[in-house]
Amino acid sequence: AVGLSLYAAKEIRGVRPSEVSGYLRFPDGSAASGAEISVEYLRSGDSEWRRLASTLAGADGSWRATVELPATGQVRAAFAGDATRARLESAPRKVTVLARLSITLGRNRLRIGQRVRLTGVADPATHVRLSVHVRSRRRWLRQGRRLVRVRSGLYRTTVRPRGRGKFRISVQVGRIVRRRTLRVL
Repeated sequence: AVGLSLYAAKEIRGVRPSEVSGYLRFPDGSAASGAEISVEYLRSGDSEWRRLASTLAGADGSWRATVELPATGQVRAAFAGDATRARLESAPRKVTVLARLSITLGRNRLRIGQRVRLTGVADPATHVRLSVHVRSRRRWLRQGRRLVRVRSGLYRTTVRPRGRGKFRISVQVGRIVRRRTLRVL
């Protein structure tokens, strides 16, 4: 096939280096060896592509680069063109950056009326949705829910469960959920 292609994972867990690759084949059949390929990124909701990395095509036209996507968005490869060949762009590919999410409870047993400290990592995220559920017979009943602000990829808050029993503390970013259980005596 003629043109520029890009292969990238559909989902990436957390903001971390990820490999993208593809090939470049010119319509006139000229060699792609040494042609510069830029990997460009468009954040969801933005209108301007920005360059993340560049690499050179190999003798067979294949190329490979490592990029770090700051959030969910689209990625494409571009050849800027030169004196004899026009600009080429690959089709954009949507890449979802799933939050790296964890939750840690200060302790897992409390006396009634006490608070428990909650800390964790949520990256990339601006908030986590915190839910507190209590076990009632065979079901979990929601006792409360709120948003907790994330700063520099970390969050911290306290929770005071109402009543005695078994509680489930959940944090959520997008479709990623982490849970811990807690016993109140």
